[in-house]
Amino acid sequence: MPSKTSDMQKIENEIWDEFGSSDWISGSPASQAVLMAVKKQHRLEKNKSFNGFILEQKSLDDSEFTQFIEKLKTSAPEIPPNTRIQLAVLTHFVDPEYEWSLDYEEGKRTCSHWTAVDLVVDENKNISSFVLDAANAQGFQRMHARLKERFPEGKHYVYTAEAGATGRLSPIQTQQIGCRVFAIEHLKQLSQISTATLYGKELPSISEADGKIKASNFTGGLKLARIFRGMQTWTGFLRLPEATRNTPIKDTSSETLLQYAENQSILQGGFKPIKINETISKKNLKYIEKKRDYYQALSPDMQEKIFEDKAGFSFLQHPQLFKLSNILASIDTSETRENLMTFIQEMILKLSSHDAVEEAQCCVQTLAALSDQQAPGAIKYACLLSVAALYRTLDKNHHIESQEKISQNIDQMYQYATQNSAQIYRSKLQESDFSSSDSDDSSYDIMPHNTL
Repeated sequence: MPSKTSDMQKIENEIWDEFGSSDWISGSPASQAVLMAVKKQHRLEKNKSFNGFILEQKSLDDSEFTQFIEKLKTSAPEIPPNTRIQLAVLTHFVDPEYEWSLDYEEGKRTCSHWTAVDLVVDENKNISSFVLDAANAQGFQRMHARLKERFPEGKHYVYTAEAGATGRLSPIQTQQIGCRVFAIEHLKQLSQISTATLYGKELPSISEADGKIKASNFTGGLKLARIFRGMQTWTGFLRLPEATRNTPIKDTSSETLLQYAENQSILQGGFKPIKINETISKKNLKYIEKKRDYYQALSPDMQEKIFEDKAGFSFLQHPQLFKLSNILASIDTSETRENLMTFIQEMILKLSSHDAVEEAQCCVQTLAALSDQQAPGAIKYACLLSVAALYRTLDKNHHIESQEKISQNIDQMYQYATQNSAQIYRSKLQESDFSSSDSDDSSYDIMPHNTL
């Protein structure tokens, strides 16, 4: 493994500085990318896919979000139907067309802010979206407007905070810091709601004509009510409809939103103490621990792969990666890992048969080093990251034919998986026509086992 680049060293220094702090998690995109990777691996462990990416908007003209939706427009026809995509977007500037105040000029508010964006590719390959900004801060309105403009066939929703009796807005986030935690937490909560429920029932039922989602329109029993779990002001929380406050926060528990908030709150202050919901503060500490443990277990190679594609452009350039993610998620390892290891061996055979063997070597070696002693989620995520890295290498070296061959292989695997969901990748898989190698020469040097 070559020495780390200066960019990688800077990223690592930021992450280790964060681990030594008891303050909020870092707001850097690299740090958020590690947390997103934790969630991806955790979901794959539970046989579910999570397509979460980290984007930056440095200015109106330098926006990864704009680039992402432009590329999504092109790649949508090749993305599997009902694919959900979660974006954590960091905006570094104030958009004067939508929001401006003296608070920014006086330095009372920061111009760096995180927003959550949930996307879905429906069965007709149209894109629908839900933009959720916990603080009701800058950036979210233009993102919503751009999504509506770029994907007019879809349905587009945006959460908007409302004013109380005093005229002050009641956003979910009221403290100056915490958006970095809210964005990831909201993406997790939204991704846990099925597409049929979120986009087919709940959002349409409470949406206003222009797609705005307001707390006062919520009804009882909505899974979407979970976005209020971390609401930091009790004044705003008590403005929620009573039926919403009494909605259970989990499918497996009778604990209501109100009961949860009470259990997570503390009193601060002296003569007139203020009740404060500590949900996000507690989540912050858990996130730091999870990221530290996860990052320490990664090999330098896997660390670099996570940072290289944090924005997900490889997935848009090669939509077969979404299919590969679905295939990996579909492999059930609850009783045995044999099916998963069979699939990994199949991937090795496929990649070893390519003309561009030199470019595929790193990917093959990574896959060959995987062991059934490792956690299934780690095995699956290593496979996904490695194939994405291979695509990037082939892009760089302009090996179009090899890219097409890999994509054909994944398409073939995906078709087989969707047609045989009850017995995906059983031990008989290697005896099928689908698994036969394109080349008789399927041998490859096997690296000794190492950690991810």
